[in-house]
Amino acid sequence: MNVSPCHNCDGLGEIILEKCPLCSGAGRIREDKTVSVTIPAGVSEGQYLTLSGEGNSGKRGGPGGDLIVIIQEKEHKYFHRDRENLYYDLQLSIAQASLGAEIEVPVIEGKVKLKVPSGTQSGKKLLLKGKGLPVLNGYGNGDLIVRITVWIPTKLSKKARTLIEELNGMDELKPKSADKGFFEKIKDRFFE
Repeated sequence: MNVSPCHNCDGLGEIILEKCPLCSGAGRIREDKTVSVTIPAGVSEGQYLTLSGEGNSGKRGGPGGDLIVIIQEKEHKYFHRDRENLYYDLQLSIAQASLGAEIEVPVIEGKVKLKVPSGTQSGKKLLLKGKGLPVLNGYGNGDLIVRITVWIPTKLSKKARTLIEELNGMDELKPKSADKGFFEKIKDRFFE
């Protein structure tokens, strides 16, 4: 024995003799609808929001489906994201890194002044606490981590070249060799 719904009424128990020209008796028509969505602070790429009843209409007056909104993030001009923390790459001149500087850096709300200590090395990271993104469903914000790169010019004027050559002659501006470790000192004693 084989059981299946009626081919004429799809198991509804009624046959529509005069079908609507728009829906052909299905009870729904295709149309576009714009829905406003409130995106909570702190959401990230790949997360989704479910809007109940905002999807397709149900058949023959049944309940509507859900609309699933999948979050995609555009790349930011300045920041790189790691969860609620943001990274910003800052280039300093040799003078700024050597002498220290106070520099304006962008944050989500605008700009803040960042104090760069004298002697800052390329690769150093400076932390601006609470200047990142809001924590999703939590309290507080992540941090803004400023990654320092010391910019070295590729073309020099005669004057700049002369000044740098003069600076190069000063011992205090030359890199110090790393201290030898314990085993290297012992090796040097035995193989003198």
